[in-house]
Amino acid sequence: MKTNASPVTFPLNLITAACIACTPLQAYAIDDLVTTIIVTASRDDEASETLPVSVSTTDDEQLEIDQGVHIQDSTRLMAGVTINQLSGSSSHNTGIRMPLNYDGYYLFLQDSIPLQSSAFFNHNGLRWSSFNTNADQIEVLKGAGTTLYGSGAVAATINVLSTDPTFYPKGDISLLGGANDYAQIKLKHSDKISHDQAFLISASALQHNGWRDHTARDRQEVLLKHLWDIGTDTELKTQFQASTMTDEMASSLTKDQYEADPSQSGLAPVVEAIDPERDSDFARLSFELNHKLNDQVSISLIPYFRHNTNDYIATWRSYTPWNESSVNSYGLLAKGNWNHDNGSETIFGVDLEHSESELLTIQPLTITLTSWRGGSTTYTEGFKYRDQEIAYSNVSPYLQHNFGLGERLSLQAGARIDYSRYKLDNHLAETDNDGYGNRQLADRKDSFSSFNPKLGFHYSLSEHSGFYGRLAQSNRLPTASSLYNLNSGDSGSLVGGVSEETSTTLELGYRLHRRDLTLSAAIYRMDIDDAIVTAQDAHGDTYRTNAGETRHQGIEIEAAYQFSPSISGQLAYSHSLHEFIDYVNDGNDYSGNTMKFAPKNKAGAKLNWSPQEISGLDLQLQMDHFGEYWKDDANSEKAKSYTLFHLKGQYRLAPDMTLFARVDNLFDREYVYQSEISWGRDKYYPGEGRNFKAGLKYHW
Repeated sequence: MKTNASPVTFPLNLITAACIACTPLQAYAIDDLVTTIIVTASRDDEASETLPVSVSTTDDEQLEIDQGVHIQDSTRLMAGVTINQLSGSSSHNTGIRMPLNYDGYYLFLQDSIPLQSSAFFNHNGLRWSSFNTNADQIEVLKGAGTTLYGSGAVAATINVLSTDPTFYPKGDISLLGGANDYAQIKLKHSDKISHDQAFLISASALQHNGWRDHTARDRQEVLLKHLWDIGTDTELKTQFQASTMTDEMASSLTKDQYEADPSQSGLAPVVEAIDPERDSDFARLSFELNHKLNDQVSISLIPYFRHNTNDYIATWRSYTPWNESSVNSYGLLAKGNWNHDNGSETIFGVDLEHSESELLTIQPLTITLTSWRGGSTTYTEGFKYRDQEIAYSNVSPYLQHNFGLGERLSLQAGARIDYSRYKLDNHLAETDNDGYGNRQLADRKDSFSSFNPKLGFHYSLSEHSGFYGRLAQSNRLPTASSLYNLNSGDSGSLVGGVSEETSTTLELGYRLHRRDLTLSAAIYRMDIDDAIVTAQDAHGDTYRTNAGETRHQGIEIEAAYQFSPSISGQLAYSHSLHEFIDYVNDGNDYSGNTMKFAPKNKAGAKLNWSPQEISGLDLQLQMDHFGEYWKDDANSEKAKSYTLFHLKGQYRLAPDMTLFARVDNLFDREYVYQSEISWGRDKYYPGEGRNFKAGLKYHW
């Protein structure tokens, strides 16, 4: 069995050195305290400096200078956070306190409401957020979620927050353009309707031909908000969001293809001829009623309806099946706050959701393929691989109590119970093998339940600094596809379904917040039992199974410093190790191996310059580093690290007019943002070279 040295000793020394080195940089008065307000932890405004959680944020000023095309553009300066834009499309995968992966270890929120059902998790879920239309702040709560969040809030909870309506006229319109026929228009306007009602309308349209062949994208979205102050104790917020998007689909490249021309699509001519695309529609309507019962008790009720479709050709499979799916969800987020006379607070609530999905998977063309193992298979046009309906219901009550012991120490204790139920209605006949290695299950029902406690503390060292700790358990449900879309052969053992994962997070952190200096450092360990992984049997078929135990541990440091009135800087760094503690696949013991797509080092940095001699000019140089990592779980070969630089700027031409410009990959670095060894072959996903974008914003 292989073993790896723990990274904990080095990070602990690094935290200590950083705290000692940074604290005495300058003398500060008490009024130099800076507060960062977040809402993700409890759906209420809270100062992040006093919470026993690790939260990274991107504020409105950074979002303004980013003018991002994809959410990855505005998350590079968060320690340990990677959100990859896949093939230049709206899609993404995520790596936060985990290797880069496509699995449901993350909870994606828009204005604190889930963007998707955990039973039908899609790794592209953030494409349904309002990032391209209206984003005021992005918050990433790392590690196990608080008691407000259930399945999926394992490695991180990502919340995209949009602006609220104003009771005065305010708005802007932006036009942006760039290389490869990139064009985007954004409109936002808010005003009052009456003394107690206000509205906001936001809309956007984006087109981009992509730098690789067959990677064009097209997206439109509208976001509407209405605010009604019903007396002094009641407020009603209504929100409607809808989007539609189409992405052309490319594929990975072989080594020879990458070296010959990294801009090619990687698609076989017969596949490119059918013009593979991903089409997705999204809509959500929600109402948020906040009511204060008395001086001590307040309640929040958020009923919502959500609809999404996801139709695509799976270009990562050699026979490129066509998938049509839709999910309709109805839910309620109910929460109460009880403030006690002794200064403590109790949070209580329940989350309810019912989702219904439809899935149809068919063969779009007749094609004969030769396996790398030898032999050939003919896939016949029109053949149905899946035709099913799945219903999912969830009930999750929770309770949390926050209290203090003295003036400096605050404690937090809570627990959440999640009860979930699945119901499969399979329109295809039950069979062990449909002729293409797929198993069809009879209609069935499955249920899961979990109990997840949360404990945390925060100790204030001074008005400027403090440290915190937390011990939290969370869970990850097997998705509907993991339960019911099984392969033949070894997957026969999974007819009863896979078990849900459980994870335990232990975290210690330190924060220093002053006007010219902020510093946060966290050291964590997350153990996952019964990890759901994709395994491969002796015949080369893949299937989902519980794989024993994985461990994820490391350090995250974020620091920002104002060097002078015109120069400031920010640094984000993480050092981590992600390994299999117990994992055997097809007779191969990977216990002790490092997981693939898991760099030990990731870093981001920026340097801001706002010269006083040129009023209205802001320039920013960004650095993004992604370390080397193993390309497979056998740890047979490493992928190269890469470091990119980006230059961004804005200039206020007039009080109501701003010019934006940015150059990504400033030094035209040739790099691969993701590579792997799969089925004995190398796969390369090339990154885009130097590219330029610019735009103009008019605001009122």
